[in-house]
Amino acid sequence: MTILLYALATVAAVLLATRVSRIDRQDPLPADPLLRAFARFCWTLVFTYLGFTLYLLPGLDLARYLSVAGACFLPLTLLQLLDCFFDRPPSRIRPQLAVAAPLVAVAFPVADLLFYRDVPQASPPEIVAGLYIFGGLLLPLRRLWTLHATSEDRVERARLRYLFALTATAVGFSAVEAVARVLGATPGAELPFLVRSAVLQGAFPPLGAIFTVFLLYFLFQVITVHRLLDLAEIFSRIAVVSVAGVALVAMDALSVAELMGAYRFYGVLQAFVASCLFLLAWDPLKPQLEALFGRIFNRRGRALDEAIAEVDAALARVLSPDAFAGDVVKALVGSGRVTSATLYLWDESRRAYALRA
Repeated sequence: MTILLYALATVAAVLLATRVSRIDRQDPLPADPLLRAFARFCWTLVFTYLGFTLYLLPGLDLARYLSVAGACFLPLTLLQLLDCFFDRPPSRIRPQLAVAAPLVAVAFPVADLLFYRDVPQASPPEIVAGLYIFGGLLLPLRRLWTLHATSEDRVERARLRYLFALTATAVGFSAVEAVARVLGATPGAELPFLVRSAVLQGAFPPLGAIFTVFLLYFLFQVITVHRLLDLAEIFSRIAVVSVAGVALVAMDALSVAELMGAYRFYGVLQAFVASCLFLLAWDPLKPQLEALFGRIFNRRGRALDEAIAEVDAALARVLSPDAFAGDVVKALVGSGRVTSATLYLWDESRRAYALRA
């Protein structure tokens, strides 16, 4: 499960980097520095998580050097992304990071292989590299906090709060995981495959990778959609999926807890039946949960959905296009989410769209 999570995090970073690169190539304007900075940050995470995924596999211990090398560039690429995202002058620490990142990325494997090859984990070079990585990641967090304190724009301050919370959570959990790995036990060669990967991960689950993927998706939405309110929709959807996941795990655990030991086949069968029953019950419950979490996390989004539903129902009673156009604009603006709206309808006689409201 640990390997699967890191592999999925790697795939997610690859897909997002590819998508923004495709957007950048299709744009007729000159290359967008923000899209390029986001792609660089994604690819840095790709090397970090790909290296750790391979490291969890038997016989690929050297892959951890790839993971650490990618992580050494995370403070630099994240600072570059933040400067482009908020259109600020480059941070004064960026030139130093641009020099230090490749030096640490090369010095760690060289020193570790030459002098600490027999130390399975937590060697002095590894500890120094970890201190550089997580100490460097404090710089983007400080940058975010400074931008939030000095910003006078309400929308930008809201974006900064979301960004700071997600970034701090991802960095914090990743740091705790790194400390747990340093203090944890060394896996032996005789351990089963899944047990070995769990020991290498440490006592703390890979929450850092999960929240990092949330951060990437958050940044991708804000960069490509240019709408802060999409963030509330994201949190609402995450809440619904989380409830479903917890409920499914709880049902499976309760149904097979006593059977998986002596009667493994019956345990698997009972877990399958419990999962099918859950899916049958989940289908009618999902809209209600979406409405509930929509009211909690995304009130404006729910109001807009209701306004669009009312407009859709009113289409069957349209008598005058002009009157209907006015009602559409009033309904959208009245939802509280749309600050301004303009409606064009096709004019068959002129063969063009005409402004109606």
